[in-house]
Amino acid sequence: MALNDTKLANWMSRHGGNWQMDIGAYIGMDKAPDEIPADWPIGFPHTNREIWNAPIIFPQTYERNTAWGQIYAADSERNPQILRPNVRVHLRDFYLYLITFDNEWILLQNGSQTGIGNLPGNGIGGLNYYEDFHDNHEEDVFGRFPEEGGGYSIQAGGGWNFHFWPIGQAFLENHYGNIKGFFAICYARLVIEAGKEDAITNEDERLYIMSLGADFWGPNRPLTKEKEDPNPSVGGSCHKYITRDWQPFVFHTFTPHQVAGLRFPE
Repeated sequence: MALNDTKLANWMSRHGGNWQMDIGAYIGMDKAPDEIPADWPIGFPHTNREIWNAPIIFPQTYERNTAWGQIYAADSERNPQILRPNVRVHLRDFYLYLITFDNEWILLQNGSQTGIGNLPGNGIGGLNYYEDFHDNHEEDVFGRFPEEGGGYSIQAGGGWNFHFWPIGQAFLENHYGNIKGFFAICYARLVIEAGKEDAITNEDERLYIMSLGADFWGPNRPLTKEKEDPNPSVGGSCHKYITRDWQPFVFHTFTPHQVAGLRFPE
């Protein structure tokens, strides 16, 4: 089925979600960002996602990759954790797929709490980082609160973003020469902290923005290596507002022409 087919909601429902999704959100990642992040470093891309215009080619030393996400306070309100302390971002179900040239979809990372095929559900890891990532310092500043239905809620702002990823890296060595592209998807919404008498407002839907992407990893590369020698990027999407309704955030490596012919498994 095509990317804008309404059957997509039903397909995603069988693969981790149980709500109706805004199909337009999939197309939206190719448009301009809703807003730039607070304290976004000068020179960092934010107007468009990075696009591979040809089949992905990379050194075979990069045997792994991992999807990632970033949540920032929007630049127009840099301290949402102070302005609206009861409002949090609920994350759940983060998946990374590899698509082969014969259109086989292979689940590489399962960042949910439910096993899919032979891949267990490992959940989502993540911590707060400085907004400009200096020193690659990480800290659990605002807490991660478990939420009903799976996943957890977080906050960002005041100089901190929230950087997250599906737990467990993806191995690529069995797919060399047959990688057409990658597709990552994660769900997010705004919630009120449990036990608080409050409600999400229209203004709250302009507090937080989110993007997804992916990196390659070399052989036996320790996690600490990233601090002094960043991994090569697969790419990243533009930043979109997080709203009160569940919506899918997407990153993929296809050109607009390729997206038009992209088919999800039935």
